[in-house]
Amino acid sequence: MKTIIHFIRHGSVINPEAILYGRLPDFSLSPRGVAEAERTAVGLQDSSLAAIYTSPMLRALQTAEAIHVFHPDVPVIQSDELNEVNTPYQGMKAEKLRHLNEDFYTGTQPPYEQPADVLSRVERFIWSLRGSDNKREVVAVTHGDVVSFCILKVKKFDVVPGNKALLVKTGIRDNYPAPASVTTLTYYTDFQDEIPDVGYRTF
Repeated sequence: MKTIIHFIRHGSVINPEAILYGRLPDFSLSPRGVAEAERTAVGLQDSSLAAIYTSPMLRALQTAEAIHVFHPDVPVIQSDELNEVNTPYQGMKAEKLRHLNEDFYTGTQPPYEQPADVLSRVERFIWSLRGSDNKREVVAVTHGDVVSFCILKVKKFDVVPGNKALLVKTGIRDNYPAPASVTTLTYYTDFQDEIPDVGYRTF
């Protein structure tokens, strides 16, 4: 039975101090981000959605609400499985983190997440939908690394921070999910190890 999951990275964010905002509250969409979310919402307006799932972060909730405008009868459901990564670097200025090369994982300890932790929760989310009879096409508004690690796994690359730059080889032409981009996984069976079709779009 076909299951379609449209993973959407939230739109661009107001971040005047250029910090890694992570799970910090109150980071909302910028005017550009609102426009990005609205374009994506228009692009998905003819989709037969059963639900709109979203990370609890404000920027994701706002992106989900833009989509909900075109699907007013579809429930919007917050899911911690879609949340931003938990990192000790949140709140730090981006300029002080450049030496990390987008690796916010190596050397960190629990309760902070490793890529495998992020992947584990997004896989739980996917499997919960594939086991459901009434939510076969859904939107899931989330964050860049969540999408990245999921696609690396599907395309059989090692799920490590350094491989995020390989995403262009998987069909994500922007080399990393663009703001408000749509990465669609399509499953045709309920076989747990099925490799889904992957599509990537921006509007």
